[in-house]
Amino acid sequence: MRVLLAIAEQVATGLENIRNLETLIRSERMVAWGELSAKSSHMIGNRVFALKGDVNELNHLIKDDPLSKGALTEIQVSLSANVLRIEEILQDFRDFVTATQLNLAPGDVNQLILETVQEVLPKGATNINLKLDSNLPDALIDEKKLRRAISELLENALGYTTEGSLSIETCVESSEKGPRRHKPMLRIAVQDTGPGVPPDIKAQIFQPFYSSRVKGMGLGLSIVKGIVDSHGGTVFEEGKPGNGARFVILLPLPNRPRKEK
Repeated sequence: MRVLLAIAEQVATGLENIRNLETLIRSERMVAWGELSAKSSHMIGNRVFALKGDVNELNHLIKDDPLSKGALTEIQVSLSANVLRIEEILQDFRDFVTATQLNLAPGDVNQLILETVQEVLPKGATNINLKLDSNLPDALIDEKKLRRAISELLENALGYTTEGSLSIETCVESSEKGPRRHKPMLRIAVQDTGPGVPPDIKAQIFQPFYSSRVKGMGLGLSIVKGIVDSHGGTVFEEGKPGNGARFVILLPLPNRPRKEK
């Protein structure tokens, strides 16, 4: 009876700990949603205020005789810019919300990277160095979401690299290396030649709303983390300050032989 009572007490304690953890997770999610709503509302509100100003100015201009084509063109440019910015904010919001909703299928990561580079980098860019493992096996991925994650890393690198080069590498991470040591992982590394990430903020850069840039909601790297985590992988930054940032994605591989290409 004493043994059974001791086991029951341990089970009860474990269940209580689980309930406390679930409560904490729900609380953290609510805080994140509150921050997301507040920040997006503030940013959209600023753009709506600017749009109202443009509309008021437009009302005054259309009453003038004759109409000033130059002034109307300026208003049109401002209206387009503010509408585009609102669309970008809403897209960030949607990407943040849906980052963990995946449709998985076997996919060629190298081909996905090649297509993403063509989409993201300026036409004719020659400062990109691709080191893609030709024997890389297919991975179980959501191509649309992973493309979004890699695009974000490339755009982030471009934002901090005015001159210099970018490099993208793929390979199979051996089981003796990296934070995931129990099985081989598919490794994607994006390296730039910017200032790098200071050690004291490496742990913060994947948190929602953290950004050292004025543009955006600070959700980019948080979206990347959500996408990679949902694939059962991990993402981290391993660059040395002064030598550029180096973001690494590790994705689990199916239990099957590597294919020869």
